[in-house]
Amino acid sequence: MLVTQLPEGLKLANDSKMVFVESDLYGIVERLQQIDPNLYVVFHEKHEKPFTVMERCADGVLRFVARYEELDARIIEHMQYILKVPFEERLKKVEKEIDEANSLYEKPDEEILDWLATEMRRDMLKYGIV
Repeated sequence: MLVTQLPEGLKLANDSKMVFVESDLYGIVERLQQIDPNLYVVFHEKHEKPFTVMERCADGVLRFVARYEELDARIIEHMQYILKVPFEERLKKVEKEIDEANSLYEKPDEEILDWLATEMRRDMLKYGIV
């Protein structure tokens, strides 16, 4: 789909030159604004996740909501999830995911650290660093 005029809920970041979009850009942005007219999407062309959903809050401040790789129906589903599930519950879920990810990184083996420290000290003495 060739984009000639951007939908009202989509803004381009300063250096973006979006010309070609593979997904239903207009439909997604329109549905997003049906959920909340204060939501809009900012496109950052050079970012890993280029589509950023922002909210224009009642106090006049623009606030970050979420960032996505693609502009598709998953954004709508996620916004509906955010509206239905209380913040505390969502926070607990995210904290649990972070803890699970961190548990994959075990503490380094003390024996290996001792060996490494000994080798480093020996080399530092050898080259006159200490």
